[in-house]
Amino acid sequence: GQTTSMAQTDHLHPIYLPAGGVGIYMEFNYMGNVPINIAVQGAATAANGNQATAITSCGGVYPSTTWNKAYINLTEQVSTLQSGLYYIYITSLYDGLATGNNYALIDNIKVVVAR
Repeated sequence: GQTTSMAQTDHLHPIYLPAGGVGIYMEFNYMGNVPINIAVQGAATAANGNQATAITSCGGVYPSTTWNKAYINLTEQVSTLQSGLYYIYITSLYDGLATGNNYALIDNIKVVVAR
C-alpha cells in the first residue's frame, strides 16, 4: 500500500504569478526520508474558460537526512498553463521500504519572482 501526503495553498485564495517566461522559483528548506514533489495548478479563471488546469509537476527533491535548501523552477509550467492565479501543491509518497517512519519536513517556503 502506497499513500500520498499533500499540502496545498488555500483553495479560496490562489496565488498570482506572472506568465510570459518571467522567472518564478520556489525556495524552501527540507529534510526527510521520502521524496518531496512540487506541482502547480491554474485556478479557474475567465482566461482559461472558468476551468482549473491540470495539476502539473515542477520537480522535487530526493530524501536527505540533513537540512538542505531546494530551488524549484516553476517558470515553464506557469508560462504554459497561462492562468494568472495558481495553487501550489507539496506532495510526498509513503514508502514502505523507507527506514523508520516516513517523514518529510519543510521550512521557510518562499515563492520568488524575477522582475
